Formats: sequence, C-alpha cells, structure tokens
Amino acid sequence: MRGVFVGAVALLALAGCQAVAQRQAVVTAKQADADCLARNFPTAVALAQCRNAAMRTALGVAGDDADLINVATAKRLVLAERVDRRQITQAEADLEMAQTMSALRSTYGNRVAQNRMSRGTSCTTRRQFNTLVTDCD
Repeated sequence: MRGVFVGAVALLALAGCQAVAQRQAVVTAKQADADCLARNFPTAVALAQCRNAAMRTALGVAGDDADLINVATAKRLVLAERVDRRQITQAEADLEMAQTMSALRSTYGNRVAQNRMSRGTSCTTRRQFNTLVTDCD
C-alpha cells in the first residue's frame, strides 16, 4: 500500500483546470505521505492512519470527488487491519489497494469526461513530476 498514495492524490490533479489551492493541496498531501513513509510505525493500522490523515489534507479541494478519497482511505484502513490480524500478507494488501485505486481512477476519469462533454471543453492530459495534469481551453 506504500506506492498507491500518489495515485489517489493524483485523482485531484486530473481535475479540469487546476487552481493554485488544488496544486498546493496535492503537494502538501504528498509531503505528509512521504513523512509517514519515513517513520517506523508499530502496526499497519498506525501507518494507514497516518497516510489517511495525509490524504485527507486534500479533501478541502476535492469538491464532488471527495467520495473517492473517502473510499481510498476506508479501503486502506480495512486492509491494514487485515494485515495486522495476519489474515492477508502485505503483498496481498498492496494488490487489493492497487486494484481499488485503479477502479477509483477509472471512476474519476469517467466523471471528468462527462464534465468535459457537458461543458464542451477541450482538455489535454500530460505527465508532470510523476502526476497527471490536465490543461483545459
């Protein structure tokens, strides 16, 4: 579950024309997540709680897509609880989290596409600093 955070926060970065507040929220969330990963937690749940708090720093700018962040944080915590109870391995948890994030990115992409169609806006997505960025006309 360590490498999946960037994908979750990148959900915000994909949204239409980014406001400065959105970009700053993503940077802040990524830094907080890196701080969590640099620490040594006694349990998977403790790490998940730290990473979830980091991700939630972006909730204020997520708008109608905050539900996707809530799904990601809930899934991370459930998986961490299962790892701590030794019901699944960390590798199995990582796989499940990656699958969840893939589904969330797909949902988000569908929302963005529907918004573009309804607005008639032309957007181009590009990769910048390991994050997808969308520029709109």
